[in-house]
Amino acid sequence: MTTGIQPHRGSYLTPCFEHATVADAMRTGVMSCPHDVPATTVARIMATHHIHSVVVEAAHSDPVHGERLKWGVVSDMDLLRRARGDRRHDGG
Repeated sequence: MTTGIQPHRGSYLTPCFEHATVADAMRTGVMSCPHDVPATTVARIMATHHIHSVVVEAAHSDPVHGERLKWGVVSDMDLLRRARGDRRHDGG
């Protein structure tokens, strides 16, 4: 007799997916780093904290508006693509 894989029904800690909200899946807090941190360091941060993305911050000098803060997000998939040498998904 073969038994099919049963879907996860939730537990007392987490609801089943059909009843879950974004708040049930998210982690609180934001990890960030300066734009000039090595990619290997960011990968280590992600692995250590079991996260999939990090906010990147950098100052940008605009001749009209002066210095402004720029924000971006780097994901584990971004780092994987770069490690493989894939530049097709670069933002610039």
